Amino acid sequence: MILQGSLSELKLPDILQLANMAGETCLINFMNKDGEKGKIVLIDGNMVYAKTDSLEGDEAVYEIAIWLEGHFKVGEIDQNYPKNVKSNLTSLLMEAARRLDEWRVLSKKIPSLAYYPVLIDNPNTQQTMNTSELQIIKYIDGQTNIRDISKKSGLTPFVVAKLIYGLIVNNLVMLSKFPYEVKSTTFESKNESEINFLEKSPLYKKMLALKEAARRFTVSVPGFSDKIETEFLKSLKRLKTSPNEKKIVIDFANNILFTLAEVEGKEFSKKLSLEFKEILKSKSTK
Repeated sequence: MILQGSLSELKLPDILQLANMAGETCLINFMNKDGEKGKIVLIDGNMVYAKTDSLEGDEAVYEIAIWLEGHFKVGEIDQNYPKNVKSNLTSLLMEAARRLDEWRVLSKKIPSLAYYPVLIDNPNTQQTMNTSELQIIKYIDGQTNIRDISKKSGLTPFVVAKLIYGLIVNNLVMLSKFPYEVKSTTFESKNESEINFLEKSPLYKKMLALKEAARRFTVSVPGFSDKIETEFLKSLKRLKTSPNEKKIVIDFANNILFTLAEVEGKEFSKKLSLEFKEILKSKSTK
């Protein structure tokens, strides 16, 4: 069996199938791109123990399954590990594969569990949330990343990521690569003018349209969604200070196009600029 390798080339379900076929008795150590560690112990090819920094047992297996990047190393068992994996290998592989497929979709908007969710001051926030989303909203403060929200809420990282994904899709939350300072994260403490800000700002809607267009257009460009989010957060902060300043929206569009040209070339960027022009020319900018 391969002694070590990259998770970007060989995912957990494949590793486990190889180990099972070979009847391996071993310890497999994992580390993802964010530095999270995990380990799985196999006896005669069957899993008996699994653990990550925050989970144990079956859930730890599913957690490692969604690590798209990182590395693994196979070695000898270094101590006695108690059995904490309950499901059989077939069930574990099926669920791990299912979550991996689902995570590939989620990761298009959530590159890492180390990102920080930030509430968008949307006046319809509470009305458009389901019960599960309302459970985690109190933990979204711009200072707590997705993994830590999982620890505070008692929900698994995968479940929290799915909820955050839904909030992002509905433009209720955005992600920041770094802690993001916000004035308040509780609905009760926001004054009426701040609550109505986004509803009354056509420029904000324009920025959202530009952001979504950029995301769709660059879905195949690795890591570019991060750059879009970072630029969006910076522009949003400016827009809150100067809600009628059209130049902020234009700067946002230009910065995205400039960055895209640096990464993919001017010809590629030019195609997105045509879509941006249509958005910027629409009546809602008035």
